[in-house]
Amino acid sequence: MPRAAFPTLGFVSVATLLATGIVNSWILVGSFRGLVGTDYGRLLLVKIALFAAMTSVAAVNRMRLAPRLFEPQESHLQIETIGDLIRNIMIEIALGLSIFALVGVLGTLHPAIHIVRS
Repeated sequence: MPRAAFPTLGFVSVATLLATGIVNSWILVGSFRGLVGTDYGRLLLVKIALFAAMTSVAAVNRMRLAPRLFEPQESHLQIETIGDLIRNIMIEIALGLSIFALVGVLGTLHPAIHIVRS
């Protein structure tokens, strides 16, 4: 895969996750009351916050750190950048695993739309 194709694929993937997440949330939550007034909605807000944090770290990696890798070989900045990237990638993995855990919990709860409409 060409180097320029990977960032495009990543952007399209995140945009698709965001769009489908918005539609799915609207179907399962249905209202602001369902979002803030139910356990399901509050956990969904935590999931959204974790997703925003994860995409923010990914954006820093892509826009700030990745270009620094093209510094002269073995330069101080390049070595420091590799350490920063490793740290940020570990943060992204931890956030992603947290999101998976939250999705598992959300799957055991009744969607907020059913609780609010009852």
